[in-house]
Amino acid sequence: SGSLSCYQHLQKSVKLMNYFAGGYGSLHYLGQSVFALVMSSSEGTVHQAVRLVSLLKREGVRKVHVGVSSSLVQATVEVGNKGSEVLNQAWTALQEAIRRGPYSFCDYHSLVNVERHPLAVAPVSLKRKIASLTRNLDRFCLLLFKCDSYNLEKFSQLLRGQYEEKYIFAWGKDYCVILPLHSSRAGYDNAMDSIKCLAGNDIVVSAGVSYFPHTGFAKADMVGQARKALLHTAFYGEGTATLFNATSCNISGDIFYSDGDFNKACKEYRLGLLCDSADVNLLNSLGVTYAMMGRKSALDCFSKVLEIENDNFMALYNKGLHLQSAGQSQLAMDCFERALGCCEKTNEVEANIEDVQLQLGILCSKSNRSKRALELLLPLRKKASSLRNDEIPFYVGKSYSDIGDRKNAIQWLQRAIAVHCLEDQSLSLLGYLYFLEGEGVEVALSLCRKSVEINSVDQVLALRFAEVLFAAGHIDESLVIARKCMRNKKLKDEACRLVVKIYTQQDELGKAKRLSGQ
Repeated sequence: SGSLSCYQHLQKSVKLMNYFAGGYGSLHYLGQSVFALVMSSSEGTVHQAVRLVSLLKREGVRKVHVGVSSSLVQATVEVGNKGSEVLNQAWTALQEAIRRGPYSFCDYHSLVNVERHPLAVAPVSLKRKIASLTRNLDRFCLLLFKCDSYNLEKFSQLLRGQYEEKYIFAWGKDYCVILPLHSSRAGYDNAMDSIKCLAGNDIVVSAGVSYFPHTGFAKADMVGQARKALLHTAFYGEGTATLFNATSCNISGDIFYSDGDFNKACKEYRLGLLCDSADVNLLNSLGVTYAMMGRKSALDCFSKVLEIENDNFMALYNKGLHLQSAGQSQLAMDCFERALGCCEKTNEVEANIEDVQLQLGILCSKSNRSKRALELLLPLRKKASSLRNDEIPFYVGKSYSDIGDRKNAIQWLQRAIAVHCLEDQSLSLLGYLYFLEGEGVEVALSLCRKSVEINSVDQVLALRFAEVLFAAGHIDESLVIARKCMRNKKLKDEACRLVVKIYTQQDELGKAKRLSGQ
């Protein structure tokens, strides 16, 4: 069974990877469940890594690690060795991804270009200078200016004309300015005045503003906060300033999340919650990141969002996915139902609504809530575009079977087999329905036998096979399988009934033989 389990895992992995790779590039299998996806363009490769890890996690893959190399870091590599070097870089990134946790990814370039990261730590020399000037200050602001135009020399000269030289420090191409005894509001107004003054000299500048005291933060944090505020202000365009706040931490957390560094992302989201403990976006982001790290605390984050906004679609959706992956189907269905109920109020995008319908429909089918499953799945057949869209024919067929509509069930299961979806389940159920409908016991036997050859672990398939074997007259083989199925608590009663039928049949055959011999 171990080798079969590995085979099934590989089958599922190949299906998922083929689905994801479609349209992006060529997929190669390297052995040991390792795949290489060669993409025609390096644009957006890290974003695709995020999508891949999220997809595989949702589809029940226990561990996913992705290493990315979007282009050669060393331009001196010989042309003939470029492919090998890119693969080596991706492999190095993969090892870092494995270290990070069960669901993770890493871009090789983020490992070797740490100093160029948007959230690179300030140089020690700069920190020491700022610490020296602020040591005795109970209140101050720190401004971080970024020149959005190309005239950096003129920018530097004009800025130095506005502030005392001892309070100005260069950080790469940006400049830090300390404003002693300034409140947060005064610091922001000062930054805006400087931006307007510089604009009058054709210098376009943006600024991030941090301030002390700030609940939960030390003086040493101010320079990093100003950097986060500067990244935040980029969303508003050139010539703007932003005061560090909870959203600044959400943005910095998202940057680390997109790097695959979930530990740092969590730290940023938690820092943001120090600024605003009721920020639902931060709580949702933290919950999703915890879920990617396999932490149970993800559920607490989504629950807190729902305490604040009981109709928050994303929290209900994320909580449902988390509960679903944890095997708590009923609670997951409750979340998905609530999400569908509030999506009209929140004007949620159609793709998200369809995905909730799909997840809920499949769960309802699995839980024998067949009529509800059909209500959800049938309208999706022509418009759903997710990976699980291929599973719709099987679950529609199963739901029709559960309500006793065998004709429709057979038609949908035939469609499922045609697209090779859940093949073991589809073959088994279709064969069993052929048997019940009297459409040929040998055909039914062939389909059921094929299903257990594909999946010898699932006892439901085995018990169906045993029933059809019994009907086809293969009594001894049927008895062996039925007795094994009696060990399964859920199938024990049904398996016992079949065993009784087999023994009764054997007794009657024995009596018939004895009578015929008299």
